[in-house]
Amino acid sequence: MAAATTHESALRGVLAGPLRHPSPTYPPGRVCLVKGCSTRLSVYNPTDTCAIHEERRPFLQPSGGRKPQDAPRRPMEERDVLWEWIRGLE
Repeated sequence: MAAATTHESALRGVLAGPLRHPSPTYPPGRVCLVKGCSTRLSVYNPTDTCAIHEERRPFLQPSGGRKPQDAPRRPMEERDVLWEWIRGLE
């Protein structure tokens, strides 16, 4: 015999809301415009170049009103000294 479902063990959820608009798509079969590159572009890629040849642009992340700041510096560790020494040998 199956156990009775109690209020505490019942599954709960939320009704599905309206669907989002579908992502825009671009013609299939496009190829990167850079000479010698034969990378096929995704139908979701709005640019005419692949990720390797795409012009770099700054990544801006919403900060929620906070001022941008540098990442906190950590104390130099033994492995950092070793890496600096190895780089100096090159």
